[in-house]
Amino acid sequence: MPAYSKRKQQILKWFEDNKDAVVTPRSLSVLLDIPHDTVKHLLRDLCQEGKIIQISYGLYAHPSFKSSKKDRK
Repeated sequence: MPAYSKRKQQILKWFEDNKDAVVTPRSLSVLLDIPHDTVKHLLRDLCQEGKIIQISYGLYAHPSFKSSKKDRK
């Protein structure tokens, strides 16, 4: 499972670098060159671990996204 962990770290790094972004699994798959099904599975895992949040169906963001949007209003 080392490739799995490497891809998970790659996704986490992307969210750390793009804290104000909202992304779909398909676009993240294209951006990071990771198979779509793998990205969907990893995003689900990361949501359950609390490392990212699901904004709505099919949209994911860094946990700080919610609080940063509230502060701007």
